[in-house]
Amino acid sequence: MREREADPPNVTVPRRRVRDLTTRLVPRDSLAAVVAVLSIVVAWYLVAAAVPRLPVPTETLGAAARILADPSSYVDVLSTLRRVAIGFVASTILGVVIGVAMGSSPWWQGVLKPWVLAALAVPGPVAIIFATLLIGISELSVLIALVFIVTPYASNILVSAVAGRDHSLEEMAYVFKFTSMKRFRHVVLPQLLPALFAAMRTSFALSWKLVVVIEAVGASRGIGTQISRSFRLLDVASGIAWAALFVIVMWLIDAIGFQRVERHLYRWRSGTRVA
Repeated sequence: MREREADPPNVTVPRRRVRDLTTRLVPRDSLAAVVAVLSIVVAWYLVAAAVPRLPVPTETLGAAARILADPSSYVDVLSTLRRVAIGFVASTILGVVIGVAMGSSPWWQGVLKPWVLAALAVPGPVAIIFATLLIGISELSVLIALVFIVTPYASNILVSAVAGRDHSLEEMAYVFKFTSMKRFRHVVLPQLLPALFAAMRTSFALSWKLVVVIEAVGASRGIGTQISRSFRLLDVASGIAWAALFVIVMWLIDAIGFQRVERHLYRWRSGTRVA
């Protein structure tokens, strides 16, 4: 009898392998970022067609090129970055101290809570205007207004985390005779890290947003001052270019600084993703 011919080998590639290969060549995050940028550009052109005063992206890119070519522009950028850094560090440290004190002690919570609530109730523009009126247009008024507005948000995040930590773990550390430093590093700090990073991100986001507003009201140099000047001169393209450059710089700081540090500290968590 004639033997049955063997079936040809199955040359189909599994779908999962194709998907993995595609993901390796074009990462999903990169593809999503490209789609997001393209959608913004398309929407920008559509809105510019309906609003004549809004410059198209090419005009804004030309304005950004002129800004980057002007050496004095970097003085404004550095002035703003310095204010953001000082405001962020000062408000984070003060917010963490207040939050830890309120979360650890009912007495301190009773003393500090009215101050925190009052600071939260004061609108940001009001604090900026009063700081400028009382101190004048100076670097000190900018920083005081910034720290006054941002600090209560950071402290409010830490309060609940400190008060809600697992005390049984600390009791276990006492039983095993952990030193104070070892107990803080291995028991207390891991419980507070998520809230600490949330407070830092909140302080950073509020700082760089408010710095632009404060500079537009009461500063002689800075990105906020340049944005205000551009709109006074009806130079909308330069105003948008300044704002876009500032957003890109802040995004880079967040991506290079915060996300890398967070990945390093949370490296023991498998599958952790940083937004």
